[in-house]
Amino acid sequence: MIVFRADGNTLIGLGHIMRCLSIADSFTNIGKTCTFVTSDNELNNIIVNRGYENIILNSKYNNLDTETEMLKTIFNKLDI
Repeated sequence: MIVFRADGNTLIGLGHIMRCLSIADSFTNIGKTCTFVTSDNELNNIIVNRGYENIILNSKYNNLDTETEMLKTIFNKLDI
């Protein structure tokens, strides 16, 4: 499984999300499963409509230090 931790909203990161989606498409084409993890749901529709799961942290994109424990829990559930 490939996990993309990326953010995008009306202020930052739309291009980053789009590039990550292109990379995910390439991984999917060779049989890998891809999941996204984002701080909020602003671009959730773009990710889900492209066919990927998006785990939303409900955190602040500019305060990544608060996500460490949440990410550990997610990775354990995904068996990464």
